[in-house]
Amino acid sequence: MEVPFSSLVFMVSMLGVSVGAQAQNFPEKPLTLVVPYSAGGSTDATARLVAEGMSKKIGQPVIVENKPGAGGGIGALYVKRAPSDGYIMLVTSASHIVNKVMDKSVDYDMQRDFRPVSQLTNLPIVLVVNAKSDFKSVDDLVAFARKNPGKLNYGSAGNGTVQHMSASLLADMASVEMTHIPYKGGAAALTDLLGGQLDFVFSPINEVVGQVKEGNVRPLAVTTNVRSDVLPDVPTMSESLKGYQLPLWFGIAVRADVSDERTAVLSRAVQDALRDKEVSERLIAQGSEPVGSTPQEMAALQASEKVRIEKLLATMNVAR
Repeated sequence: MEVPFSSLVFMVSMLGVSVGAQAQNFPEKPLTLVVPYSAGGSTDATARLVAEGMSKKIGQPVIVENKPGAGGGIGALYVKRAPSDGYIMLVTSASHIVNKVMDKSVDYDMQRDFRPVSQLTNLPIVLVVNAKSDFKSVDDLVAFARKNPGKLNYGSAGNGTVQHMSASLLADMASVEMTHIPYKGGAAALTDLLGGQLDFVFSPINEVVGQVKEGNVRPLAVTTNVRSDVLPDVPTMSESLKGYQLPLWFGIAVRADVSDERTAVLSRAVQDALRDKEVSERLIAQGSEPVGSTPQEMAALQASEKVRIEKLLATMNVAR
């Protein structure tokens, strides 16, 4: 049976209305922001601030849900297998790229399985020791490691995380051997550092700045190539190990097949949240730099980071 041309025009126009209405009405229920690490860590702290800001802008609650484990992999796989309606988002970082580069069997790929929404923040990682530690500098720590191979224990948020990679880069550049103890999140590693079970950790600044100010931990260095405004007296790693640089960033992604329209709605909400005076001031106070970017800008960041990490790991011996 032939369909009249006028009917075809009507159906096409109605399809356009349907797609437009879908974007206009989205979201119609609460959203979930999956943090792939345990509660209380740096990723969690950033996510909760952003979720609060997004809720104000988008008109729906944004619920933070922690799904820790496998260096962020459990949360990533959860979002990869979630419905493609855009209601479930993932907080991502360079750690997800590191995981895939280090282990090709990892069952997700940030560029293949996910669609970028927006970058959240940039921030330094801080090398910290217990306040009672004898180590007063990176040079002290390295000197001990050289005399005592494998005796220094450090914790991280899990195998393949940027915290793990930070310590591996230190060990590689200083030609020392240290023992890695992976956790399900950075907060748990920091707790054991405070309890004396670990010799040092690399922690994102927003996770550790409070402990520094309370005198519970001693910061030895930051991983960025410039000192942090929040901890201006703390040297950079490159002041002891020339060329050392490993900053951290956080972003938000959804499944790869979430529509352009819904991704754009989420991206605008994230960008608006990060421009909110209260949210941005709280992030800055923690040592983070609020960014807020388009999906295209976030995709470009991930692509460049993959190239950078591949080059870095090609010259490193990263202990699992």
